[in-house]
Amino acid sequence: MRMKRALALLLAVSALCGMLVLPPAVPVASAASGTAFTDIYNADVAEAAETLRLLGIVSGTGGTAFQPDRALTRAEFCKMAVELMGNGDKVPSQMNRTVFQDVPSTHWARGYIAVATQGTTTGSGEDAVTTSGIIRGDAYGNFNPDRPITYAEAVTILVRILGYGDSEVGMVWPDGYLSKADELGITEGVSLQAGDTMTRGQTALLMENLLFADGKERARSTSPPWAAPSAKRPSSLTSPPPPPTAPPAWRSTRKRSTRPTTSPSLRTWWAAGSSWCWMRTRKSWPSSPPPRGPSGSSPSSP
Repeated sequence: MRMKRALALLLAVSALCGMLVLPPAVPVASAASGTAFTDIYNADVAEAAETLRLLGIVSGTGGTAFQPDRALTRAEFCKMAVELMGNGDKVPSQMNRTVFQDVPSTHWARGYIAVATQGTTTGSGEDAVTTSGIIRGDAYGNFNPDRPITYAEAVTILVRILGYGDSEVGMVWPDGYLSKADELGITEGVSLQAGDTMTRGQTALLMENLLFADGKERARSTSPPWAAPSAKRPSSLTSPPPPPTAPPAWRSTRKRSTRPTTSPSLRTWWAAGSSWCWMRTRKSWPSSPPPRGPSGSSPSSP
């Protein structure tokens, strides 16, 4: 799965190199002709959504719309998580499997939800990590597929995708998962309360962050001698965006403007033809980098 994701991510980021980096006052959708979605006005959200589209994780809501401000349901998030893990091909065989009593055979996401409850194994040998499924139901055997997903639930699922469970993050939910997600960099650029509803745009940011995060099996390995402590980026999604007639007031600066000055941006690296391994270590640049370019459980657990 790691190699498949690496190759797909290579194609995605390579395509993103063609996107123009414009001043904040210019709406992204009106200038980023290299993207498929024309209703996204935040540069980071546009990049994240396009990356997920190229990876086959999202396809928009029809035409060229992504609807970044629309709330995401638990079923929709589950589908995106399954695709992110590369398990979409398992869905057809799971359509007749009943896991939760409130997900009938007529529900469109039945197969995705069933796949998400299955255990997975990543890595091999001593580095093999087995995860017992990334979603849970509530105490009544329900999944509540059509209820909007909360920030805590979404973060919990993403941390589980990386191989971490209750034994690693602690039994206090959701505090342990939120803390672990922050440590891994999954929540960079997003600042929400545990019970806040997630939007499609915020979800895209979290999932893009996940692509650069280390899974549990990778965390076991020793860091290279030139690895430096990661630089934390400020969270900025603290208020809802204004209507799509103007760029959102919370325009995130989570990447380009806050990355350490010794670290070239992803666009610069890929424009210069750098390899994918550099991007995977974007949080730990070597001391002498190459020349820079031009500029769960709870009453309703996840």
